[in-house]
Amino acid sequence: MAVHLTINGKEIETEDRKTILEAAQENGIYIPTLCYHSHLRPIGSCRLCIVDIEGSDVPKAACTTRVSEGMKVHTNSGRVRKMRQQAMELILMHHPLDCPICDKGGECQLQDLSYEFGIKEQPFHAKKPDFDIAPFCTPLIRQWPERCVVCLRCVSVCKEVVGNSAITLKGEGYDAVIYPSSPENCLSCGECLSVCPVGALTEALSPVRGRVWQIERTQTTCGQCGVGCQMEVSTYEDRPINVKTDDVTDDAPNFGSLCARGRFFYDYMIHESRVTQPRVRKGEEWASTDWEGAYEEAINRLRETLEKHGPESIGMIVSSRLPSEELARLYAFARQGLKTPHVDASHRLDLAPQIEILKALNGGGTGDPLNVLEKSDVVIVAGGNIDLNAQVVANRVRVARRDVRNKVIVVNPFKTPLDRTADISLTCNAGTETPVFYGLIKEALSENPDLQKAEGWEGLSSEVADYAAEAVCEAAQIDAKLFKKAVDLVKDKGSIAFVVGADLGRMPEGNGALRALANLALACRAAGKTVSWIPTTGYANAWGSLMAAAAIEGPKDGLTYGEMIQAIDTGKLKALIVVEEDPLSSLPGTSTVEAALKKLDFLMVVDLFETPTAKRAHLFLPSTSFMEKSGTFINMEGQVKRVTEVFPPMGDSRSAARIFEDIAAKMKLSVESGPNDSAALIEAFNERQETPVQGFFPVAYQPTRMEENSHLFLIPTDTLYNHHYGIDEPHAGAIRKLNKSPEYLMNPNDASRLGIEEGASVTLSANGAELTVTPVFSEDVKEGHLILIGHYHDTGVQRLFQFSLDKESKTPVMGLIRVNLKKD
Repeated sequence: MAVHLTINGKEIETEDRKTILEAAQENGIYIPTLCYHSHLRPIGSCRLCIVDIEGSDVPKAACTTRVSEGMKVHTNSGRVRKMRQQAMELILMHHPLDCPICDKGGECQLQDLSYEFGIKEQPFHAKKPDFDIAPFCTPLIRQWPERCVVCLRCVSVCKEVVGNSAITLKGEGYDAVIYPSSPENCLSCGECLSVCPVGALTEALSPVRGRVWQIERTQTTCGQCGVGCQMEVSTYEDRPINVKTDDVTDDAPNFGSLCARGRFFYDYMIHESRVTQPRVRKGEEWASTDWEGAYEEAINRLRETLEKHGPESIGMIVSSRLPSEELARLYAFARQGLKTPHVDASHRLDLAPQIEILKALNGGGTGDPLNVLEKSDVVIVAGGNIDLNAQVVANRVRVARRDVRNKVIVVNPFKTPLDRTADISLTCNAGTETPVFYGLIKEALSENPDLQKAEGWEGLSSEVADYAAEAVCEAAQIDAKLFKKAVDLVKDKGSIAFVVGADLGRMPEGNGALRALANLALACRAAGKTVSWIPTTGYANAWGSLMAAAAIEGPKDGLTYGEMIQAIDTGKLKALIVVEEDPLSSLPGTSTVEAALKKLDFLMVVDLFETPTAKRAHLFLPSTSFMEKSGTFINMEGQVKRVTEVFPPMGDSRSAARIFEDIAAKMKLSVESGPNDSAALIEAFNERQETPVQGFFPVAYQPTRMEENSHLFLIPTDTLYNHHYGIDEPHAGAIRKLNKSPEYLMNPNDASRLGIEEGASVTLSANGAELTVTPVFSEDVKEGHLILIGHYHDTGVQRLFQFSLDKESKTPVMGLIRVNLKKD
């Protein structure tokens, strides 16, 4: 409803739910603030935004006072100015005058306000409190308690956006201090750091510091996952020194939020282990060469393979972390230049299982925009720990829950940080997600007359017939009352958003659980509900590589990522080009992959580091990171996001696009022009869309058996590891500083049953491979399960899995495996 008020004599119309501060800002009227942040609920702690309201005896805080019809506000009266001045002087009572050495010097809100109020000295003094507090929640951030103005922004953002409440206010009055109350909940995301208006929280990672006038800031898109977060990278002497979001807090999709990887994992790009000069294999050793020599080696080996075995003997695997412009050129090089159909990208590892689902739901194209979360009555989250894979998406779920008070249902075999926000946590046994989804269809929707008329319902209704509530709760071992509440929400609410983690599509049984969830979404739509589908992806440009695969002309229907490994083993492929991918750290069945690579006549790797795959290569060509190039990504919403060169390429490294353009030119290959940026790829992709799948998906479900013996179900999470962080040792300084080993979480009851003491190591075995680990006991894990959290490390868990691919999507299966435990 519209409300009319007057601010400083200016008549204003705004919405009745707005505050005076919001109404003023919308109309260009300045009111000073310190504790206020546009993405947080009003705090009202600093008292700098007080205003006079006619009819009120005392000034009111503009950030917490809502507008009302006919209200008359004065923002700069004499008593308001005086009270603000006093509030500022009190805030500065303990604040040290260390601006010259403070990291925030030159861009500190308190410094700016002190100048604005003309404060030249501190008139109030008090005994300095004892700031002897515990180390901050994360070693990536340094706390300076003497600089803190107790604005509570950090406490609010940790609670409201991240949902962790890892920090809190301890003490009262002038002895109050921000305290790490629950450091075990901290995700090291740096949200607290990003909202701190002073120098009380600073980055503890980069050894290089610089003033705002000494550094250059470049806006770009994060290359760590598929969310497409906007960020600003600070560089000093052409090297990155920090990542900020101060000036992009209004930019979608992250609105200033970042995860730990986006905010802190930037320095791997300048690690001393970067390879910046081409190398050629001479026997068992590498020999450095120049680019002309490297190109000559590549051309001779490729021509030899083409002449002896033909174009279909060459395969190419490329990274979905590359910009669309590079991906288009690489696909064109393979298909049009080499004439081979065998080119695939790493989107195969997480996005491929959802392509047919999105065709059925959206008629093709990408997932829905994240703002549908704020328009949905219910959000259903399934498929692993979203905070590990795409924390900003989890943050958006939490913010939507806070702002519009929608309901959140989490379906997962273990507890995640998002469960602390969820209204309903259906923590099911591993492999029983299908009964849960089908139980929701049967109990909530099967009587809906519109659904009963839908095409394919007859077949689906027979599939869900056995999934009554009692049977589902028994099979999945979930609480019957919680399941009933979930049923009621799905039945009664008009709009449902599905947030889908990549882990669900990597499960065994033909991605049955993912298709069962899709059938729930399709059934909701057939029943008249508004449905949205948000697929999280582990690769920054998964959609770009998918669209390049569809849009670039030339021989198609070739072997997929995993099928190429199988084809090497059978002798069909003789040469393989790997561009910024590492099959040995990405694929299950490590021994199978390693044996296949050894059979190649020619293995060429283009990458930043000498990866495990690169160590077996015949030729290594150094490429560039996403901060050393320009282009575009297509994020999980289908939005084009600009990638901007932040610093020049290191050493003699070159972009993958340039490398293959040079090789094509020297080989005189005919590489035709085609869609060469994200916008063109989207247009070409949409033109090629086939008729969407009609009806529902067939689902083959095989129940998992929970046995009372030494077996547990191992569920690896966050397995789409970015090998650029380092395999043998971390290349990212944040990983070294965090010093977190991979964790294998086990229920204490399982530990007691198996006679495993806390801190003891056990050996996991499966498929002839073994892995020694030290379990960590956690009540968040259901009995019968073992949850792996990688903590940004290569875990080696791939060796426990057989090399197997889903029959339809060709996605490597690595979501669930039964392992035997043996005490060491």
